[in-house]
Amino acid sequence: MKKYILILIAIAFAATRFWQLDQRIIFDWDQEQFSNQIYDIITLNKFTLLGPRVTDDLGFFLAPYFTYILVPFYLLTNLDPSALIIFMVAINSLFFIASYKIISKMFSASHALGFLALWTFSSYHVKYDSIPWWPIYLPLGVVLVWYLLNRIRTKNRSLDWALLGGSLGFFSNMHFQFIVMGVFCGLYLFLMFRNNKTVVFAWTKAALAVGSFLIMFTPLLLFDLRHDFLNTNLMLGYFVRSGTATQKDMWVWREVFANTFIPYTYMRSVAVSLIIGAGLIWGAWWLGKNSTDKAKALFFTATAYLLILIPVIFAAYGKRPSEYYFMVFFPFITLVIAHLLVKLSKTIAVVLFVFYILGNMANIRYELVTNPQGLAAKKSIVMKIKERVGDNNYTISFDGPPNTDTGFKYLLKVRSMPYGLTENYSMIGVHIPAKPGDVVQQPYGITIPKQLLVK
Repeated sequence: MKKYILILIAIAFAATRFWQLDQRIIFDWDQEQFSNQIYDIITLNKFTLLGPRVTDDLGFFLAPYFTYILVPFYLLTNLDPSALIIFMVAINSLFFIASYKIISKMFSASHALGFLALWTFSSYHVKYDSIPWWPIYLPLGVVLVWYLLNRIRTKNRSLDWALLGGSLGFFSNMHFQFIVMGVFCGLYLFLMFRNNKTVVFAWTKAALAVGSFLIMFTPLLLFDLRHDFLNTNLMLGYFVRSGTATQKDMWVWREVFANTFIPYTYMRSVAVSLIIGAGLIWGAWWLGKNSTDKAKALFFTATAYLLILIPVIFAAYGKRPSEYYFMVFFPFITLVIAHLLVKLSKTIAVVLFVFYILGNMANIRYELVTNPQGLAAKKSIVMKIKERVGDNNYTISFDGPPNTDTGFKYLLKVRSMPYGLTENYSMIGVHIPAKPGDVVQQPYGITIPKQLLVK
């Protein structure tokens, strides 16, 4: 029976993640930025030591692992960003398989099915599982760290400590919020060694974990050695600015937290989301104190402490976080809810889950519609220009909402379509909304001077 349930969940997962993904996937500033890095690596052998920048243009840089992982995908598509579609299918499939295998091993197949069912029908995850950028790796990283901590609990091998440190370093370079998993590891290991006398703590193994963590920052060290520790100074300056900011709002995170909890509240309510959040902390604490299985008790107790830290972390941050800043916490939240459902009678659990699906369907349908400013739409604009002007030289301007221009220059470059920034060339205009006389490709309009049109 569980086999058939797994198949149904897998089908639903694939449908909600991959349905018309080519029409939904974005190609904005972030995607253009790392696509240009990949283009330079492949065509110019111009390798980079820097990856994404933390928060804004005043932040520090992380390592470029995401860029290099994408290189084989771009080679498959001859540098076309449709490589991102293949990547998204691969990373989501890997997360699904790894989650089922790891949670089944640590808890049970029922826990894994509950976890994946909740994840599959969460409108929050449908949205963020469909964006090709660095945070897409975080849920996979969380589940992998769970596995390595469990390996340390059962085997306590040096290799597992090294892999744990390396994983924390690798995924922290995907998005800096993953550093929170270091806090969880500290809580978990402290409770484990305090309560489990059969597992012996060794400073050498801890040092191995720290060393492997630091090794993952080697590209940044090499960059700093070549550039007078520029990135280190940016990082120190970033945290100094964060610590001395005069206009912090320690409560601003609550509205964002309410947005992330819509899959469970079905409405944007700060009060309801905080009540459910408090209930989850109590639930994790209760599971930790009442589980007869020591492994589950350890995990849920550490989880309860971590969830308690959510308001502390974001209050200290003091600025409005983006909704995806909570992504690293959601595997924990989802597993706690899945475990509580497993503890209920099957009838009650099924009824609650049906209500959960119904409450999420409207938002899921919204996430599955064609993106009028996504990759496919932008490719169609570029091809329309190619069709109308051929190989004529031109310059191009963009007029519309912020970031109207993002993605286009890479698409023009990768198709070897000439465009310049000189007044000697006639100008093509790409607009949102379309202007009278434009070639209309909704929501864009294209103004093409007559002298550029192919005869």
